[in-house]
Formats: sequence, structure tokens, C-alpha cells
Amino acid sequence: MHILATIGIGMNPFLIAVGPVVVSWHGLFTFIAVATAVYLTVRWASREGMVADTVYSVAVWSIIGGIIGARVIHIIDFWGEFYAADPIRVIYVWQGGIAIYGAILGGFVGGWLYLIIRNSDRFLSLWGRLFRFMGEPHKATLPGIGHLADVTAPAVLLAMAIGRIGDVINGEHFANPTSLPWGVVYTHFNSPGLLRAASHPAAMSTR
Repeated sequence: MHILATIGIGMNPFLIAVGPVVVSWHGLFTFIAVATAVYLTVRWASREGMVADTVYSVAVWSIIGGIIGARVIHIIDFWGEFYAADPIRVIYVWQGGIAIYGAILGGFVGGWLYLIIRNSDRFLSLWGRLFRFMGEPHKATLPGIGHLADVTAPAVLLAMAIGRIGDVINGEHFANPTSLPWGVVYTHFNSPGLLRAASHPAAMSTR
């Protein structure tokens, strides 16, 4: 296939790279995606009668759970290829390695745990003993897990679409080679897709 019959992406995957500080297009669009999802969820949840501050609290723990879940599922998925022979690489988070499905599952678990723990007697008692200087412990007005999940789902889908823009720019996901005119080739030397045949960016990279 002639190179003119493809879509060329020659952008540097690294938006900022100063010493150990690296910001990629993937990272930027992931941030935008998460911020958009939180904003829309709070807005829509408020219309459903949920307390905005409570939804923000759930979002914090969902984000933490999402980060952990994304890393754990990636490690499980690529254990035999990367980590079995050198397990110390599990903690090398600065080298990348996350899985979107793990982020979704971990985010749900993180938010769910917050909702079931926040008003428990054990948590309120612990707060009263250790953090009384921050205010008296009290029960919060919490939404139902299913109700909040229903409100959150469309925002998460939109966030996934936004995040994929960064993936496409970076050249991190590849499909089978194609001869169709809308195949994508990556030409920047920092791109993981450099020197690969033209393909369609995919949700998950092929192995």
C-alpha cells in the first residue's frame, strides 16, 4: 500500500518532557475525561435530588479505585509477557501500563465501598476517636448505589471516548494491518506505533 493512501499521525506523544516530568497526550486527555465525567455526574445527580458534595466524595474514591483497578488488571493481563520474569516491574508505574476495563471496575468498587462504609457505625466511631478535631461525626445523605450508577454510566461512556483521543494521538493501540485508505500510520520517533504497518486504532492492542 502506498503511504499516500493512509492517515499519517506525526505528533509527539509527549506534550511536555522536561527531565523526569513527562505529560503525554494520553495523560492530558485522561485528565479531561475524568474531569468531564465528574462534572456531568454531579450535574445530573443533582437534578435527581442527590447531594452534590456527597457525589464529589464518591467520585474521589471512585478515581482512587479506578487507578488501582486499571493497574491491577493490566498486571494480570500482561503477567506472563512482562512481569513474571521481573516482578519488580509491577511497581514501575512511571513506565505506564493501565487497563480501561480495570479502571471501570475499580472505579465502581471504590465508589461502592465508600457508600457502604461512610454511614457505618464503625466508621463513625473511628472518626469520632481520631478526627474529632475536624468536626463531629455524622451520617451523610447518600444516594442508592444503583441510582448513582445509572446516572454515572453515560458520563463514563463519554469519558472513555475522550480518553481514546489521547490513545490515537500517542499510537498506543493497534489492530491488524489494513490496505484501506483510512488506515493510520505513525511517523514520530517517540510513538509506540512507529514502523508498524497501517492499521485502525483499536480499543485494545493486539498481541
